[in-house]
Amino acid sequence: DAPVTASLVQSAPGAYQIVLTGRRTGATESFTIDSQLSGGQGLTFSDADQNGVIDNVQDARNASFTVNGLAISSASNVVTDAVQGIALIIGLLALLWVVSRAHGGWHAAWQHIDPEHLRWPGTRATWSWEVVEKWAVPVCGSVMSQELVSRVLACRAPATARRACLQGGVLYLLVGLVPVSLGLIGWPLLPDLTHPEQILPQLAQHYLPSWLYVIFAGALISAILSTVDSALLAASALLSHNLLVPLWRARAPDPVRVARTMVLLGGLIAYVLALHAGRVYELVEAASAFGSAGVFTVVLFGLFTRIGGAYSAAAALVAGCLVWVSAEYLWSLSTPYLWALAAAFVCYVGVASLPLVKLPSI
Repeated sequence: DAPVTASLVQSAPGAYQIVLTGRRTGATESFTIDSQLSGGQGLTFSDADQNGVIDNVQDARNASFTVNGLAISSASNVVTDAVQGIALIIGLLALLWVVSRAHGGWHAAWQHIDPEHLRWPGTRATWSWEVVEKWAVPVCGSVMSQELVSRVLACRAPATARRACLQGGVLYLLVGLVPVSLGLIGWPLLPDLTHPEQILPQLAQHYLPSWLYVIFAGALISAILSTVDSALLAASALLSHNLLVPLWRARAPDPVRVARTMVLLGGLIAYVLALHAGRVYELVEAASAFGSAGVFTVVLFGLFTRIGGAYSAAAALVAGCLVWVSAEYLWSLSTPYLWALAAAFVCYVGVASLPLVKLPSI
């Protein structure tokens, strides 16, 4: 099926217009029209303000709404993650309050924190490339997350996008400090805990009422499933829409069938990776590191320089993926992500500087 539908609308007696509408909703589902139609008695495009741009009846945008005072955007009118996200935040705040009371108050809770857990990693005595690696993966790996891109594209103006990014980043850090605080003050309450990644569920099970623990656990599982769903759909869309279908061109099969196949393939790959991961942290770290070195390099050059184009971007993406996989699983290097970043940077600049290849600008 085509990604757009065409409708014939009678705008006035004897006057008709063809309206093209996208089949899917959301800011990332916009489409462009490339045609050589011009004036005359035949078919022409509507350009009321005569600025050389075809008139849009409605730009592709995400749905915007408010839940409990929080501004939320979604690619459709179906709310899939706002409810469990708010329930999870409320559960975390309630758990923080209950755990602090178990210590005898806030002051007593902070007094029980192990000073070793407050030591800033990467001090002068312990600084190493391994420490830089630990910081580079979550920072560079989450700069161009799918959630961030969709919300930026949904904004109506650049100023709104910048302000939303800054406000969302501050809110993200504030909410992120809650589980960090729970880990610091909750550790002394669970001396027999064998898996540190289980500290939040264990604290909730021990100190929350049963009904609140059920809501908290349900919100946590829903948030995880929503993240997995978004990741699989994003990977499927990138592979099918941007790579496979353009390569096949006229011989391309049904795009929906290709996208569904990529979802199935991505799920199988994720399942195999999960089976071989020793800890959840290792799985999340691998997911953040794989491919993000090339993406970070391309975005950095594309937004802030005029260097390179499509070929150099492709070279950076391929080099980042191959070097990270090789350094992580074949060579067992201690800093695979830094090597991937370096390879992506060198390949981007190297291909962009080739005199024999004319590169389109990004």
